[in-house]
Amino acid sequence: MELGIMTQSEATDSGATADRRSSDETGVESRTIAALGYLPMLFLVPMLAGRGDEYQRFHGRQSLLLFLAFVLLWAALWFLGLVFGRILGDAILLGFIFRALAWFLRNIVGTLLSLGYIVMMTAGIVHAAAGRCWTMPLLGRYGIRNWNP
Repeated sequence: MELGIMTQSEATDSGATADRRSSDETGVESRTIAALGYLPMLFLVPMLAGRGDEYQRFHGRQSLLLFLAFVLLWAALWFLGLVFGRILGDAILLGFIFRALAWFLRNIVGTLLSLGYIVMMTAGIVHAAAGRCWTMPLLGRYGIRNWNP
């Protein structure tokens, strides 16, 4: 297995239930819908349009997990920024340190998180359009093993 791309035998050995097809076996329409699902808030398109197509559902589930992880991490950053910037930032002696930490979390870590989301989203679009069932690091494996509706 290279870069999270699973072959049919590896998918069977790992217990993954998603159909692992090559680009010849996956239709252009199916690949297009699966790739569109990685755009923000469009993860429902492959999940609803491809009810009978496991390839589309695989990419729909994975893009949903990616989006949820992004939203949850941003909410955690916002909360930490609120705690450090507003609440602890009013401390008399160490307030400036907490305000600087809040700025760092919001601006630097938030930017890196957004760039990571864009990279993972782009990789998902490229692999879905190529007809490959690429599992994202961490999230993809969790989605395949633990979520099989």
